Order: sequence, then C-alpha cells, then structure tokens
Amino acid sequence: MYTLSSKQRMFLIGLLVFLAGAAFLPALNPALAQRKFERKECLDCHTKFADKYLGMKTIHTIVKEKKCDDCHLRHGKVPALILKKSGNELCYTCHSKEKMGVAKGKVHTAVRVGKCTNCHDPHATQTSHLLKHEGASLCTQCHQK
Repeated sequence: MYTLSSKQRMFLIGLLVFLAGAAFLPALNPALAQRKFERKECLDCHTKFADKYLGMKTIHTIVKEKKCDDCHLRHGKVPALILKKSGNELCYTCHSKEKMGVAKGKVHTAVRVGKCTNCHDPHATQTSHLLKHEGASLCTQCHQK
C-alpha cells in the first residue's frame, strides 16, 4: 500500500479546496456566471493586415467579405500561418481548373507547378486581377526581357 507524504496530502487538500471554491464561485458572484467567451474576428488581432490590404485597389472577394476561415485554419494565440491546403489546391477550392485553363496544351509554369502566388497576391493589390506587378514587369520577375 502506498502512503502519501505530508507535502502530498497538503497539496491534495489544497487542490480540493480550490476546486470546491471554483465550483461555487459563479453562485457567489452572478456576474461571473454570466460571463462568456466571445469569438474574436481575425482582424481584431491582425490590425497590420487590415491596414496594409483593405485600402488597396483590388481586394480578393474572400478578404473583402472577411472570410479568412475559407483559406486559413483558426489558430487562437499561436502566431502561425496555417493554410487549409497548399499551393494551387487552395486556389482550386474556389477557382476551377477548367476555367483557369489548366487542361490546355500550354499552361504557364507557375500554374502547372502550383505557384499561383508567384504572380498573384491572394489578399489584395494595387493592380487589377490581384497581380503583384503590372505589365511586363510581372513577367520579368521570372523571365528575362
């Protein structure tokens, strides 16, 4: 048979007293019983994101509608970029491969290898079609003139 040391007994008694007190606390203070956790919206914490993107010329519809959960997993207080899918698979949840011409004979390499974000910003840009650069300067990011 195992016996508890005096320190272990005192710890257990203290723990029981704490738990019993916590169980009765809402009854003693009705304000605590009414208190509930509220779900925060992404932009409540990600204020720098809002400052950077929400004033741009072209804003991705999903960003405009504040549907961050369509692409990202909620993460609470863990500061990490958590995407639901990787590469173009995330884009293909809304943008069909057929409409983007993936099945055609000649497909741009960035699309073929799953790098839509080489040319497009998934959040917002100052250019049309969420392009990162305008005109030939977009092409010369990867290709020589």
